[in-house]
Amino acid sequence: MRTTTFLLIILALAASLSAHAQTRQVTGAVLSAVDRAPLPGVSVVVKGTTTGTSTDPEGKFNLSVPADSQPVLVLSFIGFEPTEVSVGNRSTIDAIQLKEKTTELNDVVVVGYGTQRKQDVTGAVASISAGQVAETPITRADQILQGRVGGVQVTQTNSEPGGNVSIRIRGTNSINSGNEPLFVIDGFPGAGDLNSINPSDIESIEVLKDASATAIYGSRGANGVVIITTKKGKAGANTINFEAYTGVSNIRKQYDLMNATEYATYLNEAQALNNLENRTTTPLPFTQDQIAQLGEGTDWQDEVFRQGRISNYQLGFNEGNADTRYNLSFNYFDQDGIIQNSGLKRGSIRLNLDKRVSNKINVNFTSQISRTQQQRTTVNTNGGSGGGVVLDALRFSPTQTVRDADGNYTLQNQPIPYVEIGGNPVAYADLAKDEATVTRGLINVAGEYEILKGLKLRIAGGVDIFGNLRNQFIPSTVFVGQNTNGSATKASNSNYSWLNENTLTFDRALNENNALNVVIGLTSQQFVNENYTAAANNFFTNALGSDNLGIGANILTPISGKSQNTLASYFGRVNYRLFEKYLFTFTMRADGSSRFGADNKWGYFPSAAVAYRIIDERFMENLSAFSDLKLRASYGITGNQEIGSYQSVGRYGLNAYTAGTTRLVGLAASNIPNPNLSWESTASADVGIDLAFLKNRITVTADYYYKKTTDLLLQVSIPQTSGFSNILQNAGSVQNKGFEFSLNTVNFDAKAFSWNTNLNLSL
Repeated sequence: MRTTTFLLIILALAASLSAHAQTRQVTGAVLSAVDRAPLPGVSVVVKGTTTGTSTDPEGKFNLSVPADSQPVLVLSFIGFEPTEVSVGNRSTIDAIQLKEKTTELNDVVVVGYGTQRKQDVTGAVASISAGQVAETPITRADQILQGRVGGVQVTQTNSEPGGNVSIRIRGTNSINSGNEPLFVIDGFPGAGDLNSINPSDIESIEVLKDASATAIYGSRGANGVVIITTKKGKAGANTINFEAYTGVSNIRKQYDLMNATEYATYLNEAQALNNLENRTTTPLPFTQDQIAQLGEGTDWQDEVFRQGRISNYQLGFNEGNADTRYNLSFNYFDQDGIIQNSGLKRGSIRLNLDKRVSNKINVNFTSQISRTQQQRTTVNTNGGSGGGVVLDALRFSPTQTVRDADGNYTLQNQPIPYVEIGGNPVAYADLAKDEATVTRGLINVAGEYEILKGLKLRIAGGVDIFGNLRNQFIPSTVFVGQNTNGSATKASNSNYSWLNENTLTFDRALNENNALNVVIGLTSQQFVNENYTAAANNFFTNALGSDNLGIGANILTPISGKSQNTLASYFGRVNYRLFEKYLFTFTMRADGSSRFGADNKWGYFPSAAVAYRIIDERFMENLSAFSDLKLRASYGITGNQEIGSYQSVGRYGLNAYTAGTTRLVGLAASNIPNPNLSWESTASADVGIDLAFLKNRITVTADYYYKKTTDLLLQVSIPQTSGFSNILQNAGSVQNKGFEFSLNTVNFDAKAFSWNTNLNLSL
C-alpha cells in the first residue's frame, strides 16, 4: 500500500512538472500611441482562450502562454482600438502601442464649466484631439482650426512668423465691435494672444458654435467660443518624453517680372511714344550701350526672400498615482521667416498638477510661463515711401543695384520717368528694426469639495499677466528714414486680468432611465490695461538704435494710458437625459459689465436645446451600418461686449496750444455720454444631424443656422450744434444664415500608415 501511494505521488509530481514545462512566461508593456504614456488596466488575453491578465499601473504585464505554440495576444482598453500582437518565440514584447478610437461616443468633450459625453451633446460642438494637433507643425494654436471645422473661417492676416490669424465662426456678427471668438484656456476666459501657447501642450480644442453651447458665456458668446485644454498628468504613466522636429518653408510662387534689359527697353518705348504724342524731344532714359550692359539686372525678390526654417523641441515629464498627478513640459520654438531678418522665438514652461487631498477634496493647479521674441519686417502695402519690403521688392527698378560703388545701400529708384520713388527693399529688411518681446504668465488654482454624492462645490481663481515691449528703429541710411534723419519708438503694453469662479454641480443618474446634470455659479473678472509710447527722431548716429531715445534731437510728446473694466455674472445650466435618447439642455446667464451705460449694466442670455438619439431606438438594431444617428435643435440669445472701456460715459481728451514759447495743456470733452448704451444681442437658431457609419469609420455632421444681431453699436450722426458730429448708440441689425456640412472618413488605418479624409463645406 505504501509503495502504491509513493508511486502515485511521483506520477502526480511528474505530471505537474511536465505541465509546467509546457508553458512559458511572456512580459510586455503597453503604451498610448498618442503620447507614448503607459496604459494601466489594459486587458491582455491569449486569442481563442480565456487565459489573460491586465497591465499594472506602469502599463506592464506578465502572462503564461503555451510553450509549444506561437500565440496571438488580444489587447483591449476603453477608448482605444483593439489590437492583436503575434508573440512568436519572443519572451518580451516592448512598447505595444494602442491607438485611440477614431470616434468614441462615450468620449468626454469639454463644454463651458464642465464636460459631457459626446453622445449627450445637444449643441453644435466640434472637437480636435491632441493627435490631430500633433499632425501639423504650427506656430499658433488657432492655425489648427483651418480646414478642420465646418463653419469656421481662418484667415492669415499677416504672413510673418507669429502673424495674427482672424477667425470667424458662422460669419460676421458686428460692424464696429469685435468679431473674434472668445478663447478659454484651461478654464480662463478671455485669454488671447495664442502666440504664447505651445501647441505641443494642447490636449484638446473644442469649438462651440451655436447658442446652446455658447450661452453659458453670455455677453461674450455671440462670436462663438474656442476652448483649449492643455495636457494633464495621468495616473500610472511615469514617463519622460522628448520630441523634436525641423523643417523648411519657401515662398510658394514669385511674380514673373521684367528683367533689367526688358525694363529699360520698356521705359525707352514709353518715352518714345510720349514724345511722339506730345511732339517733344525728351531724351530716352537709356542709351543702347547702357541697355546692352544691363543684362538680367537685380531680381529683388531673390534678394529679400529666403528659405525659412522651423525647429521645435519639447521635453515632457508625466508622473501620477491615485492621489497625485502632474505634467511638466519645457518647449523651445524657433522660426526664421521667408524674408530676411524676420523670425520668431518662443520658450515656455508649463506645469499642471492634480492632487487628491482626501476622498472629498481635490485641488488642481495649472500654470504656464512663456517668453516670445518676434523680429518683424516692414511689409505693409502702402504706396509711396512707406511701401515696405514686399511691395518695394515688386516695384523697385531691376536696373538698380543693391549697393552703390562705395558699398552702401542704394536709397531710391533712379530719377526715371514713370517710376514711383521707393526704398531699397534689402536695406529695409537689413537695417530697419522692429522687435516685439512678449512675456506672459497664466495661472489657475481650483479646489473641489464633494458635499454629497454627486454634488460638488468648486472654487477657482486665476491671473493672466501679459507684457509686450516693442522697439522700432528706422535709421537715416534707409530711404524712408531720410526725412526724419532716423526715428525710434519704444512702446509698452501690459494687461492684467484676475478671475474668480464659484460653481455648484449636481450630476446623478436618478434611476435607470433618468439622468440629471445641473451647474449653477457666479463669476467675476477684471481686466486692466496700461500702455505708454515714447518716440524721438533726428539722431546724429544710428549706432544705438532705440536703446537711447535721449540722443534724438527731437523728442516727441510721450503718450500713456490706463483702462479697466469688470464683468460680474450669474449662470445656470440644466442637462436632462431620458431613456438615453431624449436629451434636453436649458441655459441662462446674467452679465453685468462696467463697459455699458448706467441704465443697461445687466443683460440676460437664455438658450434651450433638444436632441433625439434615433440610433438607440429598437428599429435601428437591424441597421448595422449605422454607428450613430442624432437630431439636434437649439435656440438662444448671446451677446457681444467687445467695445472699448468708458464708451458710455463722458470722456475728456488732451488739447494743447502754444502761447509764445509756452506750451499750454488742457482737457476738452471728446464725446457725448450715453447712459442707455447696451450690448449687441444675437438670436441664433440651429438644426443639425450627426451620423456615423461602419463603426465610426465615416462620420457626417450637417447644420442649418440662422443668426440675427440687433442693437448694433454704431456711430450715429447728430446735429453739429451739439458740439459733436456723432454719438455711439445701439442702432441697426445684421443677419447670417447658412448650411454646414462635415465629412470625416478613415480610409486606411495600420500601424505604419494611416489615411484620413476631412471635408468641410459651408454655404
